[in-house]
Amino acid sequence: MCKTPLAGNPIRLRYEGRYYVFDRLGCKMTFAENPDRWLDAAGEVLPEPR
Repeated sequence: MCKTPLAGNPIRLRYEGRYYVFDRLGCKMTFAENPDRWLDAAGEVLPEPR
């Protein structure tokens, strides 16, 4: 979602039975505030937020 390569120790978040990984805590917090903005109906990450 933050569009940078994952390196080192990515931050993981479980949401509705799936795990999503983030490179920075700020990206995780943005996603956690409104996950439906970033995901399609199947739980895949959208190329652009809604």
